[in-house]
Amino acid sequence: RQGTAMPAPSDAELLATGCAGCLAGAFVFASAVDTRALTAIAAQGDAETLRKFFPIWWPCGRDCMVPLVLATTTSHALACWSTRRSVWGCTGAAAFTILPYTVFVLGEDIAALRFGDGDEV
Repeated sequence: RQGTAMPAPSDAELLATGCAGCLAGAFVFASAVDTRALTAIAAQGDAETLRKFFPIWWPCGRDCMVPLVLATTTSHALACWSTRRSVWGCTGAAAFTILPYTVFVLGEDIAALRFGDGDEV
């Protein structure tokens, strides 16, 4: 069909898509590698290794993920503003919800792993 080609995406849309891809990749790595490794250590009953490792691992992951989530959210807001397509705002908001979910839903478990003794881990 002639005349139905989609227009090329804007720079803002390309940036938002790239940031979302990086965020998804980081979550895939954390789920497929880190979580499986930590679960294997826990299954072996090695609370001492978890007790030593998690307080180091968590801040490193947080320091990577918070800027990545904020960059993804900001780039989606920019794409929404520049294209006037609300779908970018919706996906940016969805990416942002990762932060409050981590703080309010996972926060207690994270604190137990970071600061707990061997029994809590």
